Amino acid sequence: PRGEFELVRDWVVVINGESHPVSVSPANGEIEVRADGRNFVITTDWSTSQELLKGTVNGEDVCLQVDRNGSGYQLWHLGLRADVRILSPEAAEFLDRMPPKKKADMTKKLLSPMPGLLVSVEVVEGQEVKADEALAVVEAMKMENQLLAERDGIVSVIHLDPGDSLDVGQVILEFE
Repeated sequence: PRGEFELVRDWVVVINGESHPVSVSPANGEIEVRADGRNFVITTDWSTSQELLKGTVNGEDVCLQVDRNGSGYQLWHLGLRADVRILSPEAAEFLDRMPPKKKADMTKKLLSPMPGLLVSVEVVEGQEVKADEALAVVEAMKMENQLLAERDGIVSVIHLDPGDSLDVGQVILEFE
């Protein structure tokens, strides 16, 4: 009849960088999933606006925390985290062709480990520092946290001043 159709769709689920072809088909209020040669029957009324996914997988109760993460999701279950993206087979093929992204070398930078306020900078540009020497103090949640040098070095650039607000990962200073 008009307006009725059967939705069967192939996807590729990328979990922590590893691709898994998946076939999904709704049936009788459930979702049947075939992945890695195994069949799963999932029941849930979860929507993307909810932080907790509650339901069953093959009759077993499950509860996952779901956080949106750019074009994918972070799933948390029993203390374990998985970074997940759901892609069409074509998009997954293009993703496989992308060269791996090089990680920036952050070994010569002092990064803020938390959001907060830069209370003080304990060094000056050109100063030689030794491992475990105090570099800066960050206030977060009414607690002051002293940031220490991980290794010996010379301070080359100080990017921020006391009183500046900090984001996680923000560069406070750099070493030569």
